[in-house]
Amino acid sequence: MIRDFSCQPGSSVDTARRKGCWGAGPLGSYGFTLIELVIGIALVAVMIALALPSINTWRDGVNYRQSAKSIESALRETRSKAVASNRQYMLAFKPDSNSYQIFQGDRSYNTSSSGFSPVPAGRFTANAPVQLRTGETGGSNADAYVQFYPNGTAAFLAPDKTVSDSNLSVNDSKGTGQKYLISVTTTGRVNVTKKY
Repeated sequence: MIRDFSCQPGSSVDTARRKGCWGAGPLGSYGFTLIELVIGIALVAVMIALALPSINTWRDGVNYRQSAKSIESALRETRSKAVASNRQYMLAFKPDSNSYQIFQGDRSYNTSSSGFSPVPAGRFTANAPVQLRTGETGGSNADAYVQFYPNGTAAFLAPDKTVSDSNLSVNDSKGTGQKYLISVTTTGRVNVTKKY
């Protein structure tokens, strides 16, 4: 019996191509073995498993920063609306529903509790893992109200004229604590401080 060795590794490339040997390259290799393929897939799986925790941490950090910037933007928008329209405006911060909303008053100063009406498209909700809180340490679950007047100043009063907290907080719902502190001064200045 005569055996044809022209498709074996080490034979010339031209001979292998003429004989129809698939995968015959310049070094005479025929491709990957099953073991090489399994090792390659395993290495990719290990690299993905190592990268996932850092990707999740990064994504959560982006959510915290984005929520703090959104609250800061809503406060500044509320102040700008008060100055531009010569009316009292208020941002109501509701930690129980993880939301905050802009309200317009019916006069420049001393708007009664029934005189505030919600601004269309002025309601915002924070998404998980963000948890909204009040207080300097972010430990309070009480509602907070920031009222802005036409001269740009701020007061921390609920619609019923009870005193409210001037500090808003973006916390981690996983229990690792306060991430950002948003504070408002009586002059209407908004400060965002990263806490972790």
